[in-house]
Amino acid sequence: MSIKTKLYSGFGILVAILILTSVLAFTQLTKVDNQYSNLIEDRVYKLLQVDQILNASSLQGVYIRSYILDPSDETLKNLEEQKNLIHEKSKELEELFYDQAMLDHLKLLEENQLKFEEASDEILTTFSTNDLDSAVQLLADKARPANEAIESAVNAIVDFQTAEVDKVNKKSTETAAFSKLLIIVI
Repeated sequence: MSIKTKLYSGFGILVAILILTSVLAFTQLTKVDNQYSNLIEDRVYKLLQVDQILNASSLQGVYIRSYILDPSDETLKNLEEQKNLIHEKSKELEELFYDQAMLDHLKLLEENQLKFEEASDEILTTFSTNDLDSAVQLLADKARPANEAIESAVNAIVDFQTAEVDKVNKKSTETAAFSKLLIIVI
């Protein structure tokens, strides 16, 4: 083999290795990008919706107590807005969740929301008859436990989604580390 052929072969092999490394790096980078896109568009979005439910759940508890202390139409309007927000976000999440455990937690959340709404209706009816002690007792016995159960279901959903985010983060880190190693070795 002549020197010319050896040089062309050597440079050809180097170019092939460079192309192979570039293709592998691009493929791995695309994989990481897809994982993080899914993370942002799916998991984080779900967490934001669940956070809104948690906030609305807390606020509806505050508004029902506030109404007992200082009855006003504005407080009732705010209470209704929070109830509607919880229903709206629950329906939205029902379409986004595909894991049965998440659907079960969401169902539990919706059931307890209905219990809270029944309790708040009872409280408002009892309060309207000027029976403050019974209204406060209903608040403690029915509304608060329902609201706490909603928050518990939300926390279970958040824990699951956070674990999924951690899995994606770990996969992406491993993919990036593999790419770095591959580039260094080649």
